Amino acid sequence: MSKNQPIYFIQTEGVNYIGALWAYFAQKSGLKVSINLQQGVHTSFNPELSIVCPVSFTQLPAAMQRRKDILKLSTLTPHLFYPRRVLMLSDYSNNNKLQTIFDILTKREREACALPVNLLKNKTYKALASKFKSAVLVYEYQFDRNRAIIELLKKAQKTGANLSREKTHGLNTFKFSPESNTHTAIIIENHAWVYPNDIRYSTHEFSIYIQKWDMSTRVGLITHKKNPDKEKLLRGVTEFLSKLNIPINDETKTHFKHFIFNSKKSELITEPSLFDLPKQLRGLLKQASSAANKPIRLTKALNTNGMSPMNHATFRFFQQQCDEKFDLAKQTGIDYTVFSQLYYRYPDSIDDMIEDAYALMSTTRDPQCIAKQIESNILQTENQIFYKND
Repeated sequence: MSKNQPIYFIQTEGVNYIGALWAYFAQKSGLKVSINLQQGVHTSFNPELSIVCPVSFTQLPAAMQRRKDILKLSTLTPHLFYPRRVLMLSDYSNNNKLQTIFDILTKREREACALPVNLLKNKTYKALASKFKSAVLVYEYQFDRNRAIIELLKKAQKTGANLSREKTHGLNTFKFSPESNTHTAIIIENHAWVYPNDIRYSTHEFSIYIQKWDMSTRVGLITHKKNPDKEKLLRGVTEFLSKLNIPINDETKTHFKHFIFNSKKSELITEPSLFDLPKQLRGLLKQASSAANKPIRLTKALNTNGMSPMNHATFRFFQQQCDEKFDLAKQTGIDYTVFSQLYYRYPDSIDDMIEDAYALMSTTRDPQCIAKQIESNILQTENQIFYKND
């Protein structure tokens, strides 16, 4: 360590989404922050589903606050909170009424209101009628966490935070881990998801969401209790997957069993799910505020961001921009689904990516190779920006 190296009020070891948010807010509040990226950051597309809509009337107040917080967080990276219609299955017959009340209390836009589904009369979902008492299409968000971390690091750097592979000298050190004790996901290969919508099922103990993933199926699990009955939790997960005809092979069962039985308290600040994130982020900001004797308030920091939250108007804007950019890129042969994924992850760089794609056509006509290469080029450029001070 150089003798002339500056002393930061706060330094981090490792980074995750909650750590990137915290560092950005701390730096923006006037605290000098250094972020150690020695372990690097994940760049893969590995999104998750938000769990906003409540499953009981007692959850309504907390669900309203959670939705409010998530919408505020979406102002930092609105293009990474992708709205989705999700079929929410329930073992309770009053779930439709609950979601209608939730829509009224949160003053949802008409396009985002819940839509009850009669499973018996719906050809697509009729097979589920004997397994669940009610179903409703709710409005959730697909969230691109890995990309959001990178976007937040860029924002933190612009406000003055130091990003480095080297350890710096800090008066207060916070250690973060990309691992999570509250959420996990597994891709079940060669299992074709037969339903047009993502599906969500929640209890007070856990939530499961299921998505189509290329030619396979992706299953995500979010736990809601710190000390659940682990045997009961594993049994509940496997029973639900069986109802959906998801193959419970050894790999799937081992994955969830390992996650459930090996989630232990860590000295590191692990990655919370969106369900727990706002509450834990406030606690972390309070801890930093106490150390600095300087208030770092989540609401105040987000209110000064100046961007619109992800709503239907914002989404339509991004969707229109995506379609216009695709018209410029489609002669490369790129698939619209692949292109839209690239657009939502890198909207500020999409023009350069299109230009790179056409240049690559002189060496290959394979659109998949072209898509991978233009994304790799952007990531390499960003990597140089992150470590330019090393």
